[in-house]
Amino acid sequence: MNEDVQVLVEKIFSKYTKTKIPAGQIIIEPGQKIRQVHFVLDGKIRQYIITPEGDEITIHVYKPPVLIPLMVVLSDKPNSYYFATQSKTTVATAPVEEILPLLDISTDFWKDIATRFAGAIDGLSQRIVSATSSKQKEQLESLLIYLSSSFGQEESTGWLIKDKLSHADLANWLGCARETVSRMLKQLEAEEKIGYRNGHLVIYKKK
Repeated sequence: MNEDVQVLVEKIFSKYTKTKIPAGQIIIEPGQKIRQVHFVLDGKIRQYIITPEGDEITIHVYKPPVLIPLMVVLSDKPNSYYFATQSKTTVATAPVEEILPLLDISTDFWKDIATRFAGAIDGLSQRIVSATSSKQKEQLESLLIYLSSSFGQEESTGWLIKDKLSHADLANWLGCARETVSRMLKQLEAEEKIGYRNGHLVIYKKK
């Protein structure tokens, strides 16, 4: 952020109450009309999407000083992203109409730049989705196959994993979010590739 702009932003936001937000809280959802802009004072904000398969794909992580979601506001396009705190975060929040006058160049100019930027980000996110979502699921399936061969009790229909595995354990091994693992496991269960018995994971043999 330009130093002069930052000073002006800080002055405008100084009259608004600062809010401390815990980590992992969604502050903006897709489809939500943006009426406020958050000035991030400390902490981190993660911008991400959720694929049709339920995978979370991180688009960007914002650090202070930054205005969220300024590019969405300027592009005048429907928001298609989640914005969530990645750590304990402090923000000051102001109405959109008080932020737009900060621009020292015509709003139309900035809207054109923002629209081009938003279009590029949308295209990039779609490419990331196609490349990443299937890969994460493949990695999870490979991990489950390894667990079945190394720790599973073989049965006629598959392998019973006697050791209880939490979704957080699997997420740590894969290096992704616990919520992502939970969604992928539900998909695998719906595809009848895995199941559960008394809280224990069962990995079915291919039919």
